[in-house]
Amino acid sequence: MAFSTVNLANFVSTKLWFDNTTTNYRVWNEQMLCLIGSQGLLGFVDGTTEPPPETVADAVDGTTWENPDYDFWRRSDMLVKGWILCSLNDDVIYTVLGLETSRDVWVELQNKFRQISDLHPPQYGPGETLFSFQLFVFVYNTFFVVTLRIRLV
Repeated sequence: MAFSTVNLANFVSTKLWFDNTTTNYRVWNEQMLCLIGSQGLLGFVDGTTEPPPETVADAVDGTTWENPDYDFWRRSDMLVKGWILCSLNDDVIYTVLGLETSRDVWVELQNKFRQISDLHPPQYGPGETLFSFQLFVFVYNTFFVVTLRIRLV
C-alpha cells in the first residue's frame, strides 16, 4: 500500500458537528467512507485490518526485533486517524482525543452520533441555504466565479 497525497477538502465538504439534537453525521460519514475507501484503507475503520504483532521472534534463537509490518500498519492507521480528526468540528474533536486507533475514534463517533442523526435529521427553515457551491470558469483569458445556492422558500 503506497501513500498518496490527498486533499481532505476534495472529499469532505463539511466538518462533523453536533448541536444538541441534530448532527450532520450521515453526510460526514458518507464522505469519509468515500475518502478512506478511495485509498484502500476502509479496513482500518471497519476493523478488518488488524494490527500485526509489534515484534517478531527468530525461530532458532528466540531473539526479537521490531516488526516492520507493524510500523507500516501504525503509520497507515495514524494517517486515517488524522483524516478523521481533521474533519471534526472543535466541539466534537474533544470527545475523541486520546483514543488510540482510527478504529477507536470511528466507533466512538458512530456510537455518539449515528442514532441522533437517524432520529433527528436537520430541519431547515425558509431562506436557509441547503446547498451551495462555487464554479470557477476561465474563458478567453477571463476568470469567472459562479455561485449556486439552493434555498427553501
